[in-house]
Amino acid sequence: MGSNGCRLVRLEWNLLLGKLATAMIGKLDPAVARILRPFRQEIDPRGRVRVYLGRSHPWAYKSGFCWRSRIVARIALGRRLRPDQQVHHVRLDRSDDRIGRLKVMTRKRHARLHAELRRGKR
Repeated sequence: MGSNGCRLVRLEWNLLLGKLATAMIGKLDPAVARILRPFRQEIDPRGRVRVYLGRSHPWAYKSGFCWRSRIVARIALGRRLRPDQQVHHVRLDRSDDRIGRLKVMTRKRHARLHAELRRGKR
């Protein structure tokens, strides 16, 4: 098998791993799943999914990770999120990063929304 055959096997293996990782780690839109497939994904203790982009990636924190919900929101909006913006999971399922289930809002509005949810107003 030549180098093209090895490359094809590696590509198929990466696609398989990506499908398994996406299936095991919550819900995600198929188009976004294809983009994130090559990256390692983990669930943190609080149930949020983080993606390893590498320490030098401009979207990543110092650890090299970025929250998957922020990546999905950035792709959907077509722009960077401002530093004062956060991503809210509408159904409160932190592993559900489908575009329709996320809402971008300011930190202040996000904190107010969760305070209202704790008090039972929403």
